[in-house]
Amino acid sequence: MATAVHNTVSSLPINLQTDWGKYAYELRRVPSLKDFVSWIDAIVGAEELRGAKLSSTVSANAAKPPAPGSTNRNNSNQNQSGSINYNNHNPTVLAQSLLDVAVFPECPACKENPGHRLEICNVFKRMIVNARAALCASYNHCFKCLIRDHYTRKCRRQNAGAKNVAGPTIRYYMELIGSFQNHQPIKLTGWETNHGGVQRLSRPKITLSRRKIDWPSMKTNREHLSGLELPSIDSSKVEVLIGMDFPSADHTLQVALPIEGEDGPTAHQTCFSWAVVGKIPRCLVTGPTQPCKNSPEPLAAYSISDEDDQMVAIINRSMTRLKCDYQIELPVKPNHPLIPNNRSQALSRFYGLEPRLLDPNMRGLAKHYEQKIDNLIASDTAVLVDRSEIDKPSGFIWHLPHFFVVNNNKPDKGIRVVFDCAARYKGVSLNCFLLRGPPSISYLVGILLRARQHSVAFSADITSFYHRIGVDEKHQSLQRFVFRKFGSNSPILTFTTLVFGEICASSAAVQTLQRAANDNVRFPHVATRLKDNFYSDNFCDSFETEEGTLNFAKDVTKSLASGGFALTGFASSSL
Repeated sequence: MATAVHNTVSSLPINLQTDWGKYAYELRRVPSLKDFVSWIDAIVGAEELRGAKLSSTVSANAAKPPAPGSTNRNNSNQNQSGSINYNNHNPTVLAQSLLDVAVFPECPACKENPGHRLEICNVFKRMIVNARAALCASYNHCFKCLIRDHYTRKCRRQNAGAKNVAGPTIRYYMELIGSFQNHQPIKLTGWETNHGGVQRLSRPKITLSRRKIDWPSMKTNREHLSGLELPSIDSSKVEVLIGMDFPSADHTLQVALPIEGEDGPTAHQTCFSWAVVGKIPRCLVTGPTQPCKNSPEPLAAYSISDEDDQMVAIINRSMTRLKCDYQIELPVKPNHPLIPNNRSQALSRFYGLEPRLLDPNMRGLAKHYEQKIDNLIASDTAVLVDRSEIDKPSGFIWHLPHFFVVNNNKPDKGIRVVFDCAARYKGVSLNCFLLRGPPSISYLVGILLRARQHSVAFSADITSFYHRIGVDEKHQSLQRFVFRKFGSNSPILTFTTLVFGEICASSAAVQTLQRAANDNVRFPHVATRLKDNFYSDNFCDSFETEEGTLNFAKDVTKSLASGGFALTGFASSSL
């Protein structure tokens, strides 16, 4: 190793050999190749920092002719080893001592002029990681060594890590639920670090699903949790997320299980104290502001927020039976701002669509398009709006732009007309004013497993699922659209039913479907099966015998028909 270092040093200019000797002497030991690499890296860095000044000085001196009678000392020494023009080559390092003070340009972080090296700037050190990276990119600084005018992939410094951008190691004392045991710190070292630390990414805010749990008052309902120190928590105050690739943080020291026969949450003790996971009462996840009935009933597979509760309440309160159909109100957000009338946007979109479909090569698609709209009008899914009512009610009108899509896998079904409920006008869309509602579609994997549970599988789907559910007349003004026979006048129509694409449509339709099944007391077994085996408008289940399958097919058809839903597309594994 010493021979390799000696051979490498002997190839350097004489002034660098002298500097290396001083550096090696201060080590008080035999220098290694790693010591040499570290030293030469610092030399190269210094050269890069001072190179700009040297270039400007040399060019300025070259432009000035020597004064009469003067002696050019540089020319007299240009062939001496150690001079900056040795062998007529550009310098690899400065000939003078590296201790000379360099003049730096203005610092991009603190704007001090003359500046300093970026990594010693106090303003730069106090920046968050994202801000440092943005600053380096804006001023063309290398992310590796922080020197200007070259990219990281061309950086010649070998011992410079991204820690310069990410800053020094930061020690966080995180409190997730309770306090640290023995106050053990977690080290997060840098961004794209190559020093074996954990990757860290800073963000102004961490967006999480809302969780407010008043554990001190609620843990008494669970015997296995009553003796644990569980403070109130609020997910909006979380500041640090720890990944699964940091196993020591997830190591479980102790587990508190619910008593036998109780379906409740489990507590795990980690280095951060206790964490509770599993099924918990609905009132716990909505926070102490929600009244809690102290019910031990577990949640389903999801949690319901305040807005979800409001949406369910609106649907249940407004759901009415009209002849053989159900009608609901749209779950409009309370205290919503004035809704802008986007008729101009809808007209613009339609006028852009019309010339395409008037093309002779598109007449087939145009006929399909017109037929789709005619079917909506014939089934009273859409009705004409009287011209005297076009601008009423003021501040509560929205028009749905529409377009068509072609499914090449189903050429026999023509086109599908899509009504764009997410189209934005003046920064908002129809979906911005509607409550989404809780996720009410059953778990697909569970449905598929139950479909293979018995020997006879059975499936069916509902025709025009969303159009089977009416919308109250006072909310139909939010579902208007513009259409005319291509090339004729342009009347305005409005939907009288739910529209596929509305953010609330899926949840509202499933709730209405379940109500329709529950209301028919003649077939209670149908309501039970529909609850877990309908995936939106598709039913899938299995039965032990063919006779049982046929009987259920008849019962479910009658039960849903009484609520206005028509089953079709029957299929079975026994056919």
